Amino acid sequence: MSLLDRYICSGKGNSAAALKNKQEFQLATITCFYIAVKVTEPAQLGIETIVKLCRGFYKESTFYSIERAILKALDWRVCLASTSPMEFVRDYLSLSSVEQLTDVIIEHALAYSESATSDIFFVSCRPSTIAVALMAGAMNDTCALSSFDKDKIWRKLQSRLDFDLASDEVRRVEQHLLAKSTPCNSRRESHAAAQPRHSVAKSGEQPSSPVSVLQMD
Repeated sequence: MSLLDRYICSGKGNSAAALKNKQEFQLATITCFYIAVKVTEPAQLGIETIVKLCRGFYKESTFYSIERAILKALDWRVCLASTSPMEFVRDYLSLSSVEQLTDVIIEHALAYSESATSDIFFVSCRPSTIAVALMAGAMNDTCALSSFDKDKIWRKLQSRLDFDLASDEVRRVEQHLLAKSTPCNSRRESHAAAQPRHSVAKSGEQPSSPVSVLQMD
């Protein structure tokens, strides 16, 4: 939505028409979604799929044309939008080196994220802080991780970040999230999850369409 808002507010190209014409608005919305997926998601979404989703109402060439117009209007600054908490979760997991359990933790974190989306409390919270809370809840729901493993992950992550994972802000967000959410495993560890992480607190440590560099090795 941020890409769409910024495009329409830019006043460049054909952006003004998106507010006056239903089809132009629909086309711009779908194309912004397509761009966002390319930039932020690990899975690739081909333009052919977009055309199918629109039941052939728009042609590939039309999407390519509006995509170029949107990118030009935004000066190609597609990464200025606010990073989502789940993007931070994926980055944190990458820094924590827990490849074998990444998919499981992300699945559980998504469940918490859906709960947080409907709570106005999180509107004023930083995405990076919410991500820590999502990860905390997800890790507590992951039986494959022992207390030692969790402590090791938090210590390693703390050593690679420039903010305190056990700060009052993080704890407040984490406790609020865990208090209102229903984890995947029936909240059997919700009490433990809400407790401060003492170890962390003490450690101190396509050819016609532009391709996202995140997809390139």
